Amino acid sequence: PPPPPPPAVTAKVMVKVTPWTVPRASSLPGGDPFESIVPVAVKMAVVEYVERKRSLVAPAFAAADEQSDLLKGCLASMSLPGALDALSTTKAESATSTVPPELRAKATTVANEGGVAALYDVLDDIVTARERAMALHDEVIDLLDGEEAADSARRERWGNRWPRSPSHALAAGLRREAAKLVGNLEHARKSDAIVRKTFDDAVDQLTLLSGPAADLAAAIPSATVSPDAHSPALRRAVTDLRAALSAVDSIVSRRHNLRQQLSDGEEDESAQVQKALLEADTEEDYPAIFDDALAPHRQTVAALQALGDEQETVLENLSRANDVFTDATRGLGDSSGRTKALQALETAHGTWRTLRDHTREGAKFYQEITKMLESLKERATTFVHGRDTELKELEAALEYHPAQPQPSHQPSYQQQPPPQHAPYQPSYQQQPYFPAAPPP
Repeated sequence: PPPPPPPAVTAKVMVKVTPWTVPRASSLPGGDPFESIVPVAVKMAVVEYVERKRSLVAPAFAAADEQSDLLKGCLASMSLPGALDALSTTKAESATSTVPPELRAKATTVANEGGVAALYDVLDDIVTARERAMALHDEVIDLLDGEEAADSARRERWGNRWPRSPSHALAAGLRREAAKLVGNLEHARKSDAIVRKTFDDAVDQLTLLSGPAADLAAAIPSATVSPDAHSPALRRAVTDLRAALSAVDSIVSRRHNLRQQLSDGEEDESAQVQKALLEADTEEDYPAIFDDALAPHRQTVAALQALGDEQETVLENLSRANDVFTDATRGLGDSSGRTKALQALETAHGTWRTLRDHTREGAKFYQEITKMLESLKERATTFVHGRDTELKELEAALEYHPAQPQPSHQPSYQQQPPPQHAPYQPSYQQQPYFPAAPPP
């Protein structure tokens, strides 16, 4: 008889289908791994923005330095404010009786900001930053030289069968950029030498300003006041001259604040520009982003330039007030020694402000150029890696087929061109004010 039919197999679900949800990048361990990646084009655009800002700011800083030098020269020629401070007296029993209140306040400011020790530190930091920047430049050149030497050796070995473009042609853009940056570093080195000499020349007076109050008082002769020192004519002359000097101080203070507005917050500003560039639809939107970011700086530059016109009026008023003061002090006791000592300390205080501003700008310059050199090294490393990989592939092909002619080989990588911008110079390269010797 035929066999019985097999028992029916009951259908069962062996695998359950469930919908798959793609996890959000933010939920991954460590966050989105691609979030911090910035396209090379955006990085280079940020560098271009920094260059555009520097080309706007550097001439304004140069003009401001010239105006400051003119102002300090005029003060030195009038022996101000030393001649005015020489009339100031305090209680004889005070340990600082020879120090005018205005100069004592300036000395306190210098001491509170670190005095000579702080300047020594920042000058040493600038040397370290310059050496680091030069080392980065040398690393870039070593990378390019090593790649070119390897290519030249293979070209010599294989002769006309070596199909690649010469290294010197492909790396020309990188080398031009490196040459421009090292040129800026050389200019900065010369400026650093000027700043250092200014510091060395003024270090004794700066040490007095930032040192103990007793040492400062001991360096200043006591005031010699005649019976006519409190005459109404002299009091009016002193009041008018102090008002004129107050206007000078206002010019100096506002100029310093405007320079700081142009210099401070550059790192945060670059981050904001980078964010705007990343959100842009196309690279054609980049110039508009640059213009928007530079608009506030153009206003600040205009305000800085306007101070030059205001300074002319202030100096005219100061000259008239000083003439009246000079006439009113004729016949008073001899205070030339006190005037000379006070003027030297006042000049040292002006030198300290100049050194403070220039060293800050120098430190920021090296911070910026170091970032540019790091970007250049990154691009040079990518270029060299691509060339090395290509070299090994071509040489392996030639060794495997020694008699087979090789077609012209096009590299699979493309070198990013450097940003197109005008060369820049560090804004603090302008020669700092070299204080004139006080009049005898």
